[in-house]
Amino acid sequence: MPTAETQAFFEPFIGKEAQGVPMTLKTPIDELYVFSERQISALLKTPAIWDVLSLIMAFTTSNIQIDDRKITETLRISQKEVLIALEWLRNEGLVTTHSGVLKAKRDYYHLPNTDEFKPVRDSNFRHVSEDIINKLSMDDLKSKEAYRTTFLRRLNRKQARELCDSIDQIVATLGNFDDRGTEYYGLTVAFGPRAKLSEKAN
Repeated sequence: MPTAETQAFFEPFIGKEAQGVPMTLKTPIDELYVFSERQISALLKTPAIWDVLSLIMAFTTSNIQIDDRKITETLRISQKEVLIALEWLRNEGLVTTHSGVLKAKRDYYHLPNTDEFKPVRDSNFRHVSEDIINKLSMDDLKSKEAYRTTFLRRLNRKQARELCDSIDQIVATLGNFDDRGTEYYGLTVAFGPRAKLSEKAN
């Protein structure tokens, strides 16, 4: 009979997905919210929705009180965009306000990794990646409290799948960390083929 520790090696973990939905068994189903296709147009029209929701979710269980002013200051999004995003999130029942403090209604929010959601995910990826790059300092990189690299090399598809498995493990490690501290971190990972050369001689 496996212990909780050894069971983690066999159960699906954060980062693994099936048909665009996380396979992790450790997330109570009533704490997981999966966005639907009817919400795609709003997410594309107002990209701040995902940013605002993610920040609220990250600090819902902390002593730090999140309100629209703090979101505007922290994310450097206009107050108008923040208020539009908050109105949509409230109408969808995803966030609530208690004495002026914003709280997420669920512990986990997920954008399916499907063809329909690709434009939303791509937009979020570009936005978060650019934001991280703009805010990285050399001190963060030297102290290994942040990371940035570009690595290019020739691989076959089997090697690519092996690397994707390793990336799944990194995402799982981040997802399983306890919520601590006051800093709001982001991880973006892009790995894929850039070109394919013919094996035939010219």
